[in-house]
Amino acid sequence: MLCEDQGLFLEIAQVIRNLGMTILKGVTETREDKLWAHFIIE
Repeated sequence: MLCEDQGLFLEIAQVIRNLGMTILKGVTETREDKLWAHFIIE
């Protein structure tokens, strides 16, 4: 997912948890000056 800032990463993680899913891994990375969030969920 494309994130506008670091705080959005935490908001996305909270939404995933509220849906009853478990986040096994979550990372952010920068590509072409844009912040991307990657989640592995169960």
